[in-house]
Amino acid sequence: MVSDIQDVVTASRGGLFAALHSHLGSVLIDIVGGPRTTQNTVDILERYVLSLNGVPLVLKKESPGYVLNAMLGPVLGTAMLMRQANVATIENIDRAWMSQGDLAIGPFGLMDLFGLNVIHDSWQHPKPTPEYRANKPKIMALIMPYIENGELGAKAGKGFYNYPNPAYAQQGFKESNNSDLAPNLALLSSALINGAVVLAANEIATPEIIDNAWKVSMVTPQGPFELLQAMGGKAYLTRLDAQLAGGWFGAELTLPVKDYIKQYHL
Repeated sequence: MVSDIQDVVTASRGGLFAALHSHLGSVLIDIVGGPRTTQNTVDILERYVLSLNGVPLVLKKESPGYVLNAMLGPVLGTAMLMRQANVATIENIDRAWMSQGDLAIGPFGLMDLFGLNVIHDSWQHPKPTPEYRANKPKIMALIMPYIENGELGAKAGKGFYNYPNPAYAQQGFKESNNSDLAPNLALLSSALINGAVVLAANEIATPEIIDNAWKVSMVTPQGPFELLQAMGGKAYLTRLDAQLAGGWFGAELTLPVKDYIKQYHL
């Protein structure tokens, strides 16, 4: 974040220092100011992104993972935990995710695209939460054999899938073995919705901006708040309680999510 590295910028130039962060293959570009960034700098960056025909996402304040990664990270983590717990195969987890909105790629395909070493490195930054401490050993147990074998994803020709023709890109992939899609999708979509609600609760961005960021970057017709609205807050909270009882999400995470949904009658 800007505040983590702004000490190397002189006092006279601190107002010109901000983050301009792009996402692989997406027109979405984050703009994040730090404690010293002037509004004029943010405005210039926003106009610059628009001049590139990009979609600027101006955060109200700094947040680890900005917006997109703060939602995508929990989805990828939940997918890995599901696989490590033998809830479903890699293919069926991706198949479940791809079944919503006719998506072209699932969580494991995305991790192959990013690089499994990048996913590994992201888990080396400690987070002060019980969920991080409990989940990191499980994630490492899943991903380390791939790292040790040099199977880093698409760039290495092999990761969770084989490249250049991964199974998820083959015709008929989404239509086969789909009997367990619903419970898999429920866990993945809850991870997404929880991440989105936490962002809104922390006033990082509005629900509308969060939804737009997800739809633009993932090329999908619905954002997390739209998914929540379609399901209904009461039904979602019932599902979330069941997932909490199953050990999938921690109380520290779900409490602010529940409070926000109840407060805004979602």
